[in-house]
Amino acid sequence: MTRRLVLLLVAVAGLSLWMTGPASGHTGGKVELFVARLDVTPEGSTYTVRALVVDRDSGDPAAGFAVSVSGVGPAGQSLSSLALDDVGQGNYQKRGIALASGNWRFQVAATQGPSATPVVPNQRTFEFIASGSNGATTLVPTTAPAATGVLRVKVEYDADRQSTLVANYVPIIALVTDAGSGEPVETTYTLIAGARDAAGVADSTTFHMAYPHAQDRSQPVGRYTAVVIVPRGGAWTIAVSVYDAKTFETQRIPVALTNGEVSVDVKAGELAGGGGQRSTAKKADVGEIIARIVHTFLGIAWFSLVGLLLLAAWPGRVGLTGTVGSAIERNERRIGAALVWVTMLMWVSGFVNLRIGTAFAPPLSGKQATKLFRVPYAQSYTVVLYLKIAAYLALTALVFPIIRRSHRTVERLSPDPREKRRGFFTMSGLVVLGGVVIVVCVTLLSALHVLSERTPIIVK
Repeated sequence: MTRRLVLLLVAVAGLSLWMTGPASGHTGGKVELFVARLDVTPEGSTYTVRALVVDRDSGDPAAGFAVSVSGVGPAGQSLSSLALDDVGQGNYQKRGIALASGNWRFQVAATQGPSATPVVPNQRTFEFIASGSNGATTLVPTTAPAATGVLRVKVEYDADRQSTLVANYVPIIALVTDAGSGEPVETTYTLIAGARDAAGVADSTTFHMAYPHAQDRSQPVGRYTAVVIVPRGGAWTIAVSVYDAKTFETQRIPVALTNGEVSVDVKAGELAGGGGQRSTAKKADVGEIIARIVHTFLGIAWFSLVGLLLLAAWPGRVGLTGTVGSAIERNERRIGAALVWVTMLMWVSGFVNLRIGTAFAPPLSGKQATKLFRVPYAQSYTVVLYLKIAAYLALTALVFPIIRRSHRTVERLSPDPREKRRGFFTMSGLVVLGGVVIVVCVTLLSALHVLSERTPIIVK
């Protein structure tokens, strides 16, 4: 038994060292770029724009890529796309930019550019108030045209989001603006999206668009999103109608306030089951799926084997009666040996999942953690991940005490029954507690993984 314990500890230690390699499977080996920060500072009569780009998985600076900035300012003034200079350590900047005083919305795009390293690009939007060369924190924005109350809707195909969806699921963005000022309108409207094919035949399914700003004020004003499902590939027109939210619910035939559309070419075949489905199936790596399935089944096997051994160690022998009890007694040593191997295999599969299936590479030092925690949800994800690992370690420490107690019970070598009863219920309680902690952690990790990939694109 001592030899098995040493073997298990050596295997865990070796895999811990192996785990220090980068976790990249969930992005297909690509660097997932993330624009972590944008600074706009006055220098004389002009401004300097500085952007920090990091690897979303690890938080490490991402140097050597292409980063550009564009913007829309007060009164509709625009800043054409400018390439930022790479100044090292993930920092990119551009000096001498002339900006009118007032509110500016900048869009920063990080792409592969001249680098030979494949990437997952990132694009984020930031809002600033240009303060001028006097260093003041605020200035009254330049006057914009007055609102007219007449709406416009601009519909766009969300190419970045398409990479996470199957081809028949078409992601779109609709921006509702005032026709006079061109400014986004904060009021919540009801937007309905539908699709028609090249022959002009409309699909019978319609889709309500979500308005993230209504629930999260950090989300862009007037920006609605949806995934429209088309039944087959080919040329499609996605049409969006804007309705007053109240009259849409009360009128039998509501009248649209404005309409917009966008044309898309869908590269897909027939959609099994037809239209009308609302799920957005995300593409996943086959290896990642297999690793998770194997890890899940090993976890089920682990708790099943532990349950059998706890039955063998049941105080007063009331747990082992009849044919099942006799079978457990006869195979108690085999069950114990199987538990040791399943424990080792569970750790192996766990480390494989750490390498290819986590949202962020686990930091192994304070420096790594500081860099990683600049990424949204990374800190919460890491805390929950390490809590799950701690629960696994605690359960692993119980393996040999459980095996030893079940063996002594079967061989009638147990000490005083009262001491036996206390130890049994302590171990059983720890196993149940560890199982509950792991289930809660897995649930939280799944939710945080999803949230990390849907980070709001606007930062005030």
